[in-house]
Amino acid sequence: MPRMKRVTVSGAVLEQEIFNVAPNTKNVKGAVPKPLTERTAEEKEKYNLKQALKRFIRIVNHNFSPTAFYVTNTFDNSWKAKAENLLKIQKENPETPIDFNNITGG
Repeated sequence: MPRMKRVTVSGAVLEQEIFNVAPNTKNVKGAVPKPLTERTAEEKEKYNLKQALKRFIRIVNHNFSPTAFYVTNTFDNSWKAKAENLLKIQKENPETPIDFNNITGG
C-alpha cells in the first residue's frame, strides 16, 4: 500500500503527516487521508478541538519567530497605582527622567 506525505511549513516549524493511500488510487498526488465516517458527537468534538488547536499553533508559528519580542500587557490595579505614583514623582521633579515603558505589575 503506497504512502503519501503531506508537508506543512509554518514559520520555523516543519510538520509532516504520513498516511496510507489505497493501491487503486488514480491521482496519488491529490490523495487525502480517508476520514472516519462513523464518529460519535464526543469524538467529533475532540477531533474539531484538535484541528482548531493545530491551526492556531500554525498561525502563531508563522507570525512569531524565536527571535521575536513577546509583550505581556497587564492592566491590573498594581500597574495603575505604580503609574500614578510615577506621575506624582514626575510632577514634583520634572527634571527626573522616568521611563514609563518599564512599569511592571506584580
